[in-house]
Amino acid sequence: MLGDAEFPFVANSTAKDSIFFALAVVGASDIRRFSWTVFVLIGAHVVLVLSLLTVYFFGDISSVQGSFEGPGFDVPPAETLFWVWLSLAAGTALGLGVLYRSAAKARYRLRYLSPMHHRTLVALAEVLVLGEEETMTPEEIGQEADDYLYSYSARQKWKFKLALTALTVYPLLRLRPPYPIMSPEKRRKFLERCFIADVSERRLPGPIRRLVQTMFFAGQQLVCIAYYGDERAHSQTGYVKFTRRPGADSALARVKPNRRGVEVRTPRELDTDRVSADVVIVGSGAGGATLAYELASRGREVLVLERGRHVDPSEFTEDER
Repeated sequence: MLGDAEFPFVANSTAKDSIFFALAVVGASDIRRFSWTVFVLIGAHVVLVLSLLTVYFFGDISSVQGSFEGPGFDVPPAETLFWVWLSLAAGTALGLGVLYRSAAKARYRLRYLSPMHHRTLVALAEVLVLGEEETMTPEEIGQEADDYLYSYSARQKWKFKLALTALTVYPLLRLRPPYPIMSPEKRRKFLERCFIADVSERRLPGPIRRLVQTMFFAGQQLVCIAYYGDERAHSQTGYVKFTRRPGADSALARVKPNRRGVEVRTPRELDTDRVSADVVIVGSGAGGATLAYELASRGREVLVLERGRHVDPSEFTEDER
């Protein structure tokens, strides 16, 4: 400040650094309550990095005369200062991002979803699961969804992450803040307008409308699976586990422990190009499995084609998820 510097640069830099310091102090005082300050600091440093790169590619970094001069010390070359500044800004943004991600994953015990996906899912649960008699908090729903996806063995479960990412940033296309940052009431109105009215009234072009539908339904599906699949919500849906129903003990007693199982082969285990059977059933869901059982019990040779892996009935649980 005492040298022959450009006073607007000095004033702006001092104000900027003071704001950064104040945000850091506020966030450090109660990181759970003021976690938003981390996003502001990360975003500011990302903008700083982008600004420096813009100057590097389209401007001039050959001189810092009038900006970094002061009495009694020599200033390093301009390009050296540029790379030091860029490295510090990028390192700060990356370091804050890594630390926040680790802290959020530890706080909510996340094993599959990222903190951003979790925040969006929690924000969605706040407006989808309404009522004073709800048995789970939005945070618990988010954690249950993460547990479900972590244990889910489907190869394409990454699409849930993609849908949550799209839901997070989609409001920006409507000149709104990211979805988790909105207030609950604004989030609800945004869903009603953009995901219900726009789709049902066909205000959007066909391809975009289908993408918007998929984005919302994926998040809605996760919330419903996490909430209604939890035992705490069974009383609201009227679901009673089979072992707690009248006559369950006698029904289980009639199951032969040494019953003959199905013969399962994967494509790699087949030693022929042709497999013959009396009946071929595609899919072993509720309908396909029942039909296969009835036909086999009548002496038919049944071939069931199933994309998913085989799960022996002995491994079945009463977990609705």
